[in-house]
Amino acid sequence: MSTIELHDKTIIITGISRGLGESIAQAILVAGGDVYGIDILPQPIEEDYQKRFTIPEGTKSQINFFQADICDEPLIESALAQAGELAKRRGKPVLGLVNCAGVQHTDNAEDFPVHQFQRIININLIGSFIVAKHTARLMIAEEWRGSIVLIGSIAGYVANRGIYGSAYCASKAAVRMMAKSFAYEWGKYGIRVNSLSPGPIMTNMVSELLDKNTNLKSLFMSGAVLGRLGVVQDVQGAAVFLLSDTSGYITGADVKLDGGATTSV
Repeated sequence: MSTIELHDKTIIITGISRGLGESIAQAILVAGGDVYGIDILPQPIEEDYQKRFTIPEGTKSQINFFQADICDEPLIESALAQAGELAKRRGKPVLGLVNCAGVQHTDNAEDFPVHQFQRIININLIGSFIVAKHTARLMIAEEWRGSIVLIGSIAGYVANRGIYGSAYCASKAAVRMMAKSFAYEWGKYGIRVNSLSPGPIMTNMVSELLDKNTNLKSLFMSGAVLGRLGVVQDVQGAAVFLLSDTSGYITGADVKLDGGATTSV
């Protein structure tokens, strides 16, 4: 039986500089994989990412960064080409992608400008398409089998309690269905595509938001069947599982990480 390890893999992560992207990158390093991070934010300085990302003793994992806007297709294509060349030199082919890049909003729909709605769709949906497309093209060209994981949200199933987010909800529902279509299209190449749909996860940003808004925390907790909100370890485990050979017969699935929040109304 396969064990959950990524020692022979390079995993591309978008949105690596914070939140879920940062925590999933750390989990991949612990599992022995190489990480090639892409983010619109400037590349962390050497001392910064060595403090933030710990490479366990006994592994030969590496982490590399590339600054790019996920909606800039030529730049993303260039980043993926560099990742492929680096992976070949390392002998650890690109066998995974986790797309964590995304943006939220909390505006009333009646006051939300169309250009801002379009921005959410561009980043969350079209950006996901661009990075998945070029990762798949790299895998197909090199005959590398692998796993692509797109980050959705339970907001792709239900409206978030206490938060307005019409564009966000629409984009995340579309990401989930796009992952299913990719799974159908790319399965013949040995490429699996799944999505993860987290509920409220206690990243630093979410923790700060809830500390400032106790009513919002109460609303989130009202749907918490397990009596708690999610923590980053919940997402780390699911992401590493879907990237690993242990999940080798899972494709076209959406894994809800919501603590049961969508099981009742």
